[in-house]
Amino acid sequence: MGLRAHLDEALDQGAGVVQLVVYDLPGRDCSALASNGELGPDDLDKYKTQFIDPIAGILGDAKYAGLRIVTVVEIDSLPNLITNAGGRRPPPRTATP
Repeated sequence: MGLRAHLDEALDQGAGVVQLVVYDLPGRDCSALASNGELGPDDLDKYKTQFIDPIAGILGDAKYAGLRIVTVVEIDSLPNLITNAGGRRPPPRTATP
């Protein structure tokens, strides 16, 4: 079943809350090589237009206005935002008086 079918089923069941996990973040786990995603760190625009925008369009459908929809970003890939940052240096630390 796709997202719309799951939301329709939630409506049919009278559910008040639906929880979703958004996976496939760009650059997912690229450094660890454990479970590489299909999109690289430079594919953010592709991710937004081909993945996130369609999801947002479905979630914004007026017929789902009565559902409380909770979305969570793929928790196990959030630490990779730091490890896959591409060598960015942190800002210099300043001494505090």
